[in-house]
Amino acid sequence: MQCWSPQQTLHGERARRDGLAEDANIALSLRLKENGLLADIYLAKIKSQNPAYSISQDQIKSFWSNAKNEEQFAAEMEALYAVQDAAADAMGSTLGRQPKPQGEGLEKVRRDWAKARIITDQARADADFMHDKAVQLRLQILEAGVLSAAYLAKNWRQNIKATDADIAAYLANHPEWDLRKKHEKAEQILRRAKAGEDFAALAKEFSEDRPTREKGGLYDSYEVGSALWKEVEDAAMKLERGQIADKLVETKDGYHIVQLVDKTVVKKEDGTEAVYLSIRHILLQRRFEDPTVNRAVSALPPPFKTPEEIAKTAVEKEKRQRFIDGIVKAENISLPEDIEVDRGLAAMVQSR
Repeated sequence: MQCWSPQQTLHGERARRDGLAEDANIALSLRLKENGLLADIYLAKIKSQNPAYSISQDQIKSFWSNAKNEEQFAAEMEALYAVQDAAADAMGSTLGRQPKPQGEGLEKVRRDWAKARIITDQARADADFMHDKAVQLRLQILEAGVLSAAYLAKNWRQNIKATDADIAAYLANHPEWDLRKKHEKAEQILRRAKAGEDFAALAKEFSEDRPTREKGGLYDSYEVGSALWKEVEDAAMKLERGQIADKLVETKDGYHIVQLVDKTVVKKEDGTEAVYLSIRHILLQRRFEDPTVNRAVSALPPPFKTPEEIAKTAVEKEKRQRFIDGIVKAENISLPEDIEVDRGLAAMVQSR
């Protein structure tokens, strides 16, 4: 069995056969990323010998005096955004699509690009450096990754994108994402609150309204019409102090259990009245915490997603892996057990 190793040439073979390696935008985008990689490696080499090394403003000014560099910068930036847009359109998502920089942001991109090119030109002129096996391997892996991403984007709609039927089937087999269970849980909490359990304690335990959860679900003294869900306000206005609404209050965001803490009517200078409410509420959202977020490595709490969004992510992850596994099998690719390589990248690597 053939195995990938650092001594072997890496190719996005399927991508090449589809002509993606010759696509002008992909080629320019790849060149941009290669320059960034070479600049990082070569700058580290330079600084190991001369820690005080830096690129002067005169060097940058001289670099931009060459009109060809301006043209190359514009071409590479347009290519990068074109590749991002093509991938986003193919996958039906704006994730990964970066806005074009403007103002100070654009100036920083220009400075960074110029510095990378200045250092990269030195690197490419250093034959020993460019023939170093470690450098060649990293360039080959980068190329394989770029072609891999382009190939997956091209095949996303046909082979990977989740259909409505895929999503429905997934949800049918995963009752843990059934919103009816959220509704049932909210009804149970409402009964406990009505039976006399401490409302604030229940909110701290169950509420999915993060801004108020640790405050026992409290929204304190706010003017009606300025902060909350209208349905929640309408329910609270009908309550007496300390009273809990008999039924769940449903909004676009979920199921609320509402308790009125205080209600104050204030007369304004213009003669109109303003109503200020203090309420506690417990919210169970029509969404679930994203199960793909690793809490051990993320300092932020997981975002809430709809069942359909969770299903789409899971289905596309599975279909993507099946697509990759099919390529691995067709190309007779394998990896040694002691080498960790992203399987998406591995699928684009042609072993020899």
